[in-house]
Amino acid sequence: MVCVGDAASSASDEWILTFASRFAATVTVKFAQTNATETFTLTPDVALQKRYAHSLGYSQTQENVIQNKGVEITASHEISLAGTTIQRATTDAYMALPVDVLGTEYVMLSHNKGFVDGAYMQIVGTEDDTQVTITPSTALSGGAHPANTPFTITLNKNQAVMYITGYEQEISGSTVSSTKPVAVFGGYVCANVPDTSVVACDTLVDQMPPVSTLGKSFVLVPFGSRTGGDWVRVLATKANTEIKLNTVVIATLNANQVHSFSLASTNFALLDASEPVMVLQLLKGTTADQITSDPAMAVVPPISQWSNNYIFSGVGPLPAPETHWVSVAAPADQIGGVRLDGLAIPAADWVNVFGSQYKAHRRLVSLASHTLNHVQPNIGLQVQVYGFGSADSYAFPGGQRFAALGDFCVPSTPVANDGKDNDCDGRVDEELINGIDDDGDGKIDEDTASTGDVPPCPDTQTVGVPDLGATHEPIQISGNGKCVCLEVVEQP
Repeated sequence: MVCVGDAASSASDEWILTFASRFAATVTVKFAQTNATETFTLTPDVALQKRYAHSLGYSQTQENVIQNKGVEITASHEISLAGTTIQRATTDAYMALPVDVLGTEYVMLSHNKGFVDGAYMQIVGTEDDTQVTITPSTALSGGAHPANTPFTITLNKNQAVMYITGYEQEISGSTVSSTKPVAVFGGYVCANVPDTSVVACDTLVDQMPPVSTLGKSFVLVPFGSRTGGDWVRVLATKANTEIKLNTVVIATLNANQVHSFSLASTNFALLDASEPVMVLQLLKGTTADQITSDPAMAVVPPISQWSNNYIFSGVGPLPAPETHWVSVAAPADQIGGVRLDGLAIPAADWVNVFGSQYKAHRRLVSLASHTLNHVQPNIGLQVQVYGFGSADSYAFPGGQRFAALGDFCVPSTPVANDGKDNDCDGRVDEELINGIDDDGDGKIDEDTASTGDVPPCPDTQTVGVPDLGATHEPIQISGNGKCVCLEVVEQP
């Protein structure tokens, strides 16, 4: 079950949900406000866009009021979901999180410059009688909730509440804790990026990842076609967090403090932090480089949460001129196994990320369904999806894992492809089931991504295994350092 709310702060013209699954999943969408329900079936590996008018009652326009604005989505198989708020000349998108990865601890990160009110948070309950405590970093809802003064509310399933700051106030660093899992959204009503000297303003929205899923290392891939750079915001979760960009220290932050900087459009960068952080990458407004666009905002997945297999699509159509992009990042020594829409990406089309440990690829894509995967199930990839149109734009991560990491990680019995950090080493599903120490940590098959099917291996050799007894031939072992195939032939 996925529980989402429309995080727009004014009535949307419409709302787009983009669904995808690797299976023929039956999906039901139910709107809490009107009880309207729709059921449909997905085609495997094909993304499907569905449009919903705001008359269905999902748009939350009142602040500081608890309302039945949640949208409950259930499916017969696991699905991915992206939400897009569509208003005239103001659009953005977000990756929606399934209930089973939602948390009870969040820190807000959004933008802080623009016209029309300010930054906002929206919280959606997934279970009845959920106690939610909010500690705002600035006054919310016209001073109804003062800065740094905690207050508690009670949400039932599919109830939502929204709070907005004053003009150009910083909602980032506000904390949300709850007795049961909740969905938390953040954004800005009409943001100018990086500030009001750059036009025009646009709605920003993203769903906040739980604190337990935040990481320490990130690849920053500049948005395609832009020349005026991107805006990056980094939020620390612990005191004395050192932030490095391309190995150079650029800030030392206290807990819940933010550092912002401009990322050059030619800087394929590596960002590292000494403690877990949250990172946002924002599209600048048109006048930053005179390229038609509006601001948009996307969470940057940490490298430790990169997944292996994605289905995604752009969102639209947008007002002309319309373009849709995908940015991919991969380990530099693994780019030969990346498949975009089933095809390898030529080596010449990859760009080195600082330090040469990772490479990045950007390309224009059609407004259609696309797939991205690596042929080896233990290799993670990053994907960001974004698009530009006249007075419109959007950006969102095409997916990621949401394993509990660091202080939140609890060692668990490995189950192939479970999306958990079983050995709590900060990596997820990094081993193949092959009897080999793939990650070089001295352990074998301790956190696995394969169901046991491995590719054919060269370099066959024959070895004797005396303890099998006289009724068996020697085992045939083949291996190339990344897989192993064992065959025992029993004599009649």
